[in-house]
Amino acid sequence: QLVIGLGAFNECNKLEEITIPFIGASLDNNELGGFGYIFGAGNGDANATYVPVSLKKINISEGQTNIFHRAFFGLNKVESITLPSTITNIGNLAFMNCHSLNNVYYSGNIDEWMNIQFYNFDASPMNYVTKFHILKDDNSWEEIKELVISEGITEIKDNQFRNFTTIEKIILPSSLKYIGQGAFTNCDIIDSIYYQGTIDEFMNIDYYDNWNNRLKGVNHIFVFDENNEWKEVEEINKELEKNNIFENIMAYLNIDPQYSDEELAKLIAEAEAELDAALGYFVE
Repeated sequence: QLVIGLGAFNECNKLEEITIPFIGASLDNNELGGFGYIFGAGNGDANATYVPVSLKKINISEGQTNIFHRAFFGLNKVESITLPSTITNIGNLAFMNCHSLNNVYYSGNIDEWMNIQFYNFDASPMNYVTKFHILKDDNSWEEIKELVISEGITEIKDNQFRNFTTIEKIILPSSLKYIGQGAFTNCDIIDSIYYQGTIDEFMNIDYYDNWNNRLKGVNHIFVFDENNEWKEVEEINKELEKNNIFENIMAYLNIDPQYSDEELAKLIAEAEAELDAALGYFVE
């Protein structure tokens, strides 16, 4: 079994890129020390002390299945990381304080990414990232701006696409039954969702919280009509428009999301005139 010793790359102070077969001491014992172990760090908290600030790019080979807690904690100079398609679990604070990380390269496809279980929202490598890339069949990298989820997928897990800030369009399968907590949090430029089923099926999707909050910022919903062609659903889009404007007013007025019924009633009373003039209807 291949093993990399503690501090094997200690004081490699001009290292800019590294490709490693696993994180830590070995493939079976990668919880020990985290990424910084091979540079001399005894635990993830010491990563920033031992990993050279010159290191900008980290590539992890296929085979690694778990990224343990604090594995890359504090690596605030690393700009790019390549993750293997074999990853199934990412632990707590795994990428915390990786402030310079702006590109994630994932060696699998979207369906494989959806198999990853995130400990919580702090486990995602996308917390600071602006660009997410997947490996195409011709071994070139493609930045994801349109998210296509395959038919047969029934669940989008918690935090699955959190902070995928470059996604502009989503295509959801008719098989989808549940969308988890934070699944699309901070995906603020999503303008359109295309759902490969009927409007009734779309409305039956179960969400961790209120579906209007889940679709914050979305302006257009399309479903299949009786001829299996895309049809924009005007009644839903009208509600989305109301909700998006209402959310913006709340943010402008700095209203706590956990407002009371009395506070909400006051806010609506103050906002009704403005909404009526702009859109021709009231928030109900």
